[in-house]
Amino acid sequence: MNVLKNGTDTIVEGVYLELHNKELLKKFIEKSILEYNKSNPLSLNLITFDCLIGKIATVCRMLSFHNVHGMLVGEGANGKKSVVAISAFIKQNTLVKPHIEFHKNLEFESNWNAWLQ
Repeated sequence: MNVLKNGTDTIVEGVYLELHNKELLKKFIEKSILEYNKSNPLSLNLITFDCLIGKIATVCRMLSFHNVHGMLVGEGANGKKSVVAISAFIKQNTLVKPHIEFHKNLEFESNWNAWLQ
């Protein structure tokens, strides 16, 4: 369990606490990104700005609950996969990447059945 302390603020992995010091959260996320890069062949070169920190915190909070679903929507190449990868790493979840294709008529194909078995 990772714990970071700075004055009155504390970050404890797996525990939801109100945070008054954004700099502490930024240090925690930067440390998690370094650990992720050490343990994965594909490293992520991320700049920790406020929006990224907020999105990682939101996804981590979502992953704290049982049977919760979420969808990140946005333009391509804006970091959604990186946010999910780092958040799953922080929460020690296994990241599963199903292949989904959307077609012009809004029907989609998926390999969900293959990886659910």
